[in-house]
Amino acid sequence: MLRQFIYLVFCIALAGAGTCFASDAAQRDFDRAQSLMSEGKSEPALNAFRSFIKKHPASPKAAEAQFRVAEILDSQGSLQRAFDAYQKLITAYPDTPQFERAVAQQIVIANKVLNSRSTGILGIELSSAAERAQPMYETILTNAPQSKYAPISQFNLGLAHERQGNFEKARQAYQAVIDLYPKSTVAPNAQYQLGYLYMRRPTTDASELRQSREAFEDFILDFPESEKAGQARTNFDKLTAASVNDLFSIARFYDKSKKYRAAAIYYGNVIEQYPGTDAAKKARKRIEELQGDLGDDAIRFGGNPEAAAARRKLETQVQTTALPDYVGPNKEDFPDLVPLPAPRTETRNIQPLAPSDDSTLPIQ
Repeated sequence: MLRQFIYLVFCIALAGAGTCFASDAAQRDFDRAQSLMSEGKSEPALNAFRSFIKKHPASPKAAEAQFRVAEILDSQGSLQRAFDAYQKLITAYPDTPQFERAVAQQIVIANKVLNSRSTGILGIELSSAAERAQPMYETILTNAPQSKYAPISQFNLGLAHERQGNFEKARQAYQAVIDLYPKSTVAPNAQYQLGYLYMRRPTTDASELRQSREAFEDFILDFPESEKAGQARTNFDKLTAASVNDLFSIARFYDKSKKYRAAAIYYGNVIEQYPGTDAAKKARKRIEELQGDLGDDAIRFGGNPEAAAARRKLETQVQTTALPDYVGPNKEDFPDLVPLPAPRTETRNIQPLAPSDDSTLPIQ
């Protein structure tokens, strides 16, 4: 009591009675709310902290009270309300010392949502977990585009789009990790996921198979020490084999149809794109046979613009064969908060693992 009295005397002398008594009342209200929270009375504590913010919006404790509101809602399992409460803290009190903690907790919540079941009534799906998580990651990136958690949020945004079947948006999100955060610990996973994304996508466009191969090739070159380098090499080899078989099959189709110029174009593709393979040797031998039977002019496919244009047009019409079975990325927890999707073979089963604990993040 004596210490409080001495403080009050000095406060009145320096700041005036009104300010001091108001500050004292605010502290009592905050302590009361904090006490309720410590006693495990979450709902009364929630109401007390909300009341504190309304009564003392200019108090230095207002930001902390808002953080407590978000914490209580989070502990109650009200994920969306908790996310919004953290967002209110970030928006209303951008200079709060709790900023990084709030962003970290928003990521944890978004991860929980992404891992949750879809919502529905009477068996009718209203929204998927990925649909609900997507705007959360977008909000986090808007809040803190340069924070240490931005690469994580950007990657998980790609997962959310991927889960919804939004191939192009997922590709853009993963590419953004590589472009914006190339030195981050998440960048290798984004590079791998680009190749994996193309690889799983049912497609009739040979260019996407090439893009998948190139993504894995870049991964192998850029991250040779990664634990996933071996799997990337396996995927690259399988895609190479599939692409070779596709091109050679198309060449054989045109060959049997007596469309020798088109056949020569695809035999030439096999030779140029996959030199040293058995298919390239067979393609070269068949071109030599056609040259001997029909002459160079009948099958010429290089050296003039019209032939090159025809070749590009044909390439866009490639009907690729079914990809061979493959193994997805190795199970591995990301640093910080984001896990890599576990190995899967079907698109609908691709899911991120549960968020891992991170001792560097204050989440209490």
